[in-house]
Amino acid sequence: MIVHPRDANTVLVAGMGHAFGPNAERGIFRTTDGGKTWRKVLYVDDKTGGIDVEFDPNNANIVFAAMYQVRRMPWTFESGGPGSGLYRSSDGGVTWSHIEGHGLPEGPIGRITVSVSAADSSRVYAMIEAEKGGLFRSDDGGATWELINDDQKYRQRAWYFSHIFADPKNADAVYALNTGMFRSTDAGKTFTLLPAPQPSRPLDRPHQSAAPHQWKRWRRDHQHRWRQDLEHAEQPTHRAVLSRGHGQSFPVLRLWRAAGQFLGGHRQLERHWRHHHAQLVRSGRRRKRLPRPRPSQRSDSLRGRSGRDALR
Repeated sequence: MIVHPRDANTVLVAGMGHAFGPNAERGIFRTTDGGKTWRKVLYVDDKTGGIDVEFDPNNANIVFAAMYQVRRMPWTFESGGPGSGLYRSSDGGVTWSHIEGHGLPEGPIGRITVSVSAADSSRVYAMIEAEKGGLFRSDDGGATWELINDDQKYRQRAWYFSHIFADPKNADAVYALNTGMFRSTDAGKTFTLLPAPQPSRPLDRPHQSAAPHQWKRWRRDHQHRWRQDLEHAEQPTHRAVLSRGHGQSFPVLRLWRAAGQFLGGHRQLERHWRHHHAQLVRSGRRRKRLPRPRPSQRSDSLRGRSGRDALR
C-alpha cells in the first residue's frame, strides 16, 4: 500500500486476493476518498494479483506496479506465469501500460519487486524472478532495462521474500532483501551482506530479537519469557521453552517446522494438555506426553498447525 505524498486521501493498494484459487479480488486498487470507496485500476486475470506498487518519489503521477501470477495449494504452489509483469502509469495510477521487452526477461516470469530512486527519478530498479532473471536497472525511467546482477542469492525463494529498495539519497545505492539484507553502492553490480549480530545478552533487553534462520529468537514481556531455539539450520527443528519468571522453566514441545501441528493448554481446557504431536515428513510421528500443569501454570497456551510455528 502506498499513500500519495501530497494527498493523503489518494491511496494505491497491490492486492493478491486469496492465494488458494482463482478470484477477482486481485489487482491494483485505488481510492481518492481516504478508503471509503475503491476502484480496481489494474487487473490481469483471476490468477494474477498485485504484488508491488511504487510511486516515483519526485513525481506521484508516475507509478510502477508488479503483477504476480501465483497459486498456493496445501501441498505445493505454482509461482509465475503469463500473467506476471511490470506496469507503468503516468496519471497517478488511473491507467496503465504493460512494460515488455526493452531488456526485460522473457517469460515465464514470477515475482517482481520495483523501486524508484528519490535521488534520481530516471533510476529504477526491479528484481525479477525468471529463468534469466535477476536485478534489472533502468536509467531512463523504465523505458529500457539492463540486467545488472543475475546472482541467484538475491532472488532465491522469491515467492516468499524478495524486495528491492533504492536509497533515497544516492542513486547508486540499493538494498536487496532476501535471506539476508544486502547493500550495493555501485548501482547493483555487486552487493555486500550487512551484518546482523545476535545480542550477547538478549534477555537483558525487552522485546529483543535476532535473525530467525541462523540464530535464536527471544522475547520478554515483564516476567513472561519465551525462548525459541533453532537447533539445526539445515533441518529446522525447534524447541519451545516457557519460563514463568520464578526460576522455574519446563520444555513445552519439540516440533518440526517442516509439517506438523501442536496444541497447548488453556486454563479452561485442561484436557488439551494431554496430547501433543508433530508430524515429520518421511519420518513417522513423534509424540510427547506432558504432565498436567499446576493451576499457576495454566494461563499460557500454544498453538500451531500447517507447518508454522506459533507462540502465544
